[in-house]
Amino acid sequence: MLKVGNFLGNLLASRDSETVILAKSEDSILLVNVDPAKRFTSATKDFHSIVLLSATISPCNLFIKSIGIEESRAVVYRVEENLPITVRTVLDTGVTTRYRLRNQEMYRKIARKIITIATSVRGSIGVFVPSYSLLQSLIPELTAMASEIETMVERRGLSNQEASQLIDEFKSRGRSVLVGVQGGRFSEGEDFKGDLMDASVIVGLSLPPHSPALYAEYSYLKRSGPNDSYVTISLLPALRKAFQAAGRHLRNPGKRGMVFLLDSRFASRAVLELTPSWLTQDMVTGDYSDEEIEKMTKEFLR
Repeated sequence: MLKVGNFLGNLLASRDSETVILAKSEDSILLVNVDPAKRFTSATKDFHSIVLLSATISPCNLFIKSIGIEESRAVVYRVEENLPITVRTVLDTGVTTRYRLRNQEMYRKIARKIITIATSVRGSIGVFVPSYSLLQSLIPELTAMASEIETMVERRGLSNQEASQLIDEFKSRGRSVLVGVQGGRFSEGEDFKGDLMDASVIVGLSLPPHSPALYAEYSYLKRSGPNDSYVTISLLPALRKAFQAAGRHLRNPGKRGMVFLLDSRFASRAVLELTPSWLTQDMVTGDYSDEEIEKMTKEFLR
């Protein structure tokens, strides 16, 4: 009842707002704030200066625009992290998690690539997928192809204690596969320092599914002026999740590790323009066979 009361209170408070809309999604009714800029401006209008700190707001010009700050009034300071690490990125265009191309054959193809990576490294790997539903489709393929590989899976709704136990078990194994969700507990809240993880495998992009709320956000942004609503609302948040997950094992000086981007969409111009330099400075791209993946991995990590 308290949640219903809070929802109705927020609904009444926003009844005259053009930026808060009511949307229906399956069995839910949602209040969606499609323009955070107005609320941000209202909360900060009495301040002389504002300092915003984050490692995940690149590209800054789009972030500045999204919260309603005039570019001429913003000063951006970049702190370069000179952590001495060596990263090889393998962008594999032979698979994708596009909704219309998801099927058992695609899941098997992705699983084969993951298993090839897992058996080619000396230690463990982390695999991060776009959603729990895709995770549930992928796990049976992984276990069917290589039951001898220890696979630990992030389940939806894990308690803090269960998550800690799973991570402790993963860290205690000499060679295993941790499978989690981009934007989840293990892809953002956990660092795998030292030799705990040789490679991270990013499977697909965590783009939001089509919904009335998403269409409402697109529609509002298009009405509010010239902008790329798809990049702002869908692509950038998905890429931030993917890139955060990609760096989970690259947390200590001298680290040598690999990142595998398994989705042809990572090779698009729009995505590459938004990909950080630490991932692109030593990147190879192609539709690689299992033998080619094994060779590249063993040569780099030898």
